[in-house]
Amino acid sequence: MAGYDELSTPTNRNDVWFWSGLGTPQPLAWLAPRNLSLTLPARQSAEDILAIVNNGDADLSWVLTENPATGWLSEDPANGTVHPQPNNRQDVTLTFNTTGLSPGTYHTNLVVSSNDPDRPVRNVSVELTVKRTDVAIPPVSSDSSVVGTADPTHVTMPLLHVTLGDASPNPSVSHTSIPFALPHDCAVNLRVFTPSGVSVRTLASGFRSAGSYNTAWNGLDEHGREMRAGVYFVRLDADGATRVKKVVLQR
Repeated sequence: MAGYDELSTPTNRNDVWFWSGLGTPQPLAWLAPRNLSLTLPARQSAEDILAIVNNGDADLSWVLTENPATGWLSEDPANGTVHPQPNNRQDVTLTFNTTGLSPGTYHTNLVVSSNDPDRPVRNVSVELTVKRTDVAIPPVSSDSSVVGTADPTHVTMPLLHVTLGDASPNPSVSHTSIPFALPHDCAVNLRVFTPSGVSVRTLASGFRSAGSYNTAWNGLDEHGREMRAGVYFVRLDADGATRVKKVVLQR
């Protein structure tokens, strides 16, 4: 059998490939980062970078796809060729766009397929979190049992959905404020119900312009009678959506 020294100093190119694996140039793909996580408010966009690096000694050809495909992420470029060192890096611009997305967390994988013989497919996990829109509510007049004032300038970010805020104070002894906001001009029906589903008070009804509102409930029913202490539910029906919040009345 040949000795170690003889094997480590082959006499031709075929020997180099057979014994050491160094005779045929090969690409070697490396991605950075391997995981991406981004948080954005609604109707916003942001960019990030995915670096595709070739640590081999031959050209690296690659193609990038999404699994599953999304409507909130785009890549530029989506394919290319990365040469060996010294110019062995290509940056892909990732653009995130939350327009049309509801608040929540979204996932996909960026799949990079290449001619790397050892790892022809590499994945990058991507997570996008869409923050819920915050709405600033104008103050309620203290001398009215039911007050609503629309002012779209009080909306700190564009609204995509109907929102019903928590009553304050809650629990309440005699008076509580209930905020809600509308992304579009629409018909509104805001009512107070008992746990058994009986409507006891209509707080707002009719057409309202887009904007933020604050409606007060003084603990009385439609006939001006004081309601008993207990749990009640405020229900908002607007723009095809229904929102419900719990209110506790104390005496």
